[in-house]
Amino acid sequence: MLKSFDLLVVLFVQDDLRARAPAIVNSLGYDCNGISKGSRAAKGHSMEARANGGGVPSMLEGGITASLQSIGATGRIKPSAAQTLHDGMVRGGIKSQKRVLR
Repeated sequence: MLKSFDLLVVLFVQDDLRARAPAIVNSLGYDCNGISKGSRAAKGHSMEARANGGGVPSMLEGGITASLQSIGATGRIKPSAAQTLHDGMVRGGIKSQKRVLR
């Protein structure tokens, strides 16, 4: 069974949701002001930090939280964020390696 944080990542596989990605991540607590306290984004941030020994990897280091925060802050999916999310889905067995969001 997928965790709610993992489910968000699955949503990015759907091409028709690409245009709505910024609104989706904003509703989860990722926005231009940072991560909202008590939000699902905060929970995901905490989970990723614990899994990485206390720190959250940057987007270029494969950080899911950093990638989602980038989308929430800028309102667009940067190529590096798309690649990071794709790689995370592949590692998690959620997605095949066939396609990257563009």
